[in-house]
Amino acid sequence: MEKIYTVEIPENNRILFYKSFLIVISPLGFVATNISKFTSNKNYFFTLDKSSFNIFNQTISTSLTKKDEFPMHIQYLRHFKKLLFGLNNFYTNKLVLKGTGFRLFTKYVEYNSATNKVLVIKVGYGDDLCLDIPRNILVNCLNQTVVEIVGLEKDHVNEYCKLIKNCRKPDPYKGKGIGLITDVVIYKQRKKS
Repeated sequence: MEKIYTVEIPENNRILFYKSFLIVISPLGFVATNISKFTSNKNYFFTLDKSSFNIFNQTISTSLTKKDEFPMHIQYLRHFKKLLFGLNNFYTNKLVLKGTGFRLFTKYVEYNSATNKVLVIKVGYGDDLCLDIPRNILVNCLNQTVVEIVGLEKDHVNEYCKLIKNCRKPDPYKGKGIGLITDVVIYKQRKKS
């Protein structure tokens, strides 16, 4: 039996096991993740101390070189570290709208006897684009052209940002469209006459 990996747990976080779920609780919120795929493999087992989360391998170390086990093992550990980071710091992305008349705002819309928060985007189409805001994501409109997407899980934040960016990708000639603040747009030259 050899120790494979140890993840240090911050003081203000708690970790619980319930059936096939690993629940991480922090002052900012909680996340439950399914670990049944990882626990179904009998070669690995977990131990939980007050300050660390340990993963052990019961077989000899050569079993880690199998193609089906090693990537899953690394993938799960990266996912767990992302969860811990997100619960303590939040993941954020800022999107900016470039173009005349482009703007966005949030509003509440009622349909099917439920009230949902919606992000309304005006990017030069005839109708406004309305995107539902998931419950695990917070959307802050800093002004009419800048929006901040905040969430506990990096994958969900990036996925929602990609959904917004696909509404109007930046034009390669003028740069009009939606993009991350950190994005660098490479402009094409116009034809010379």
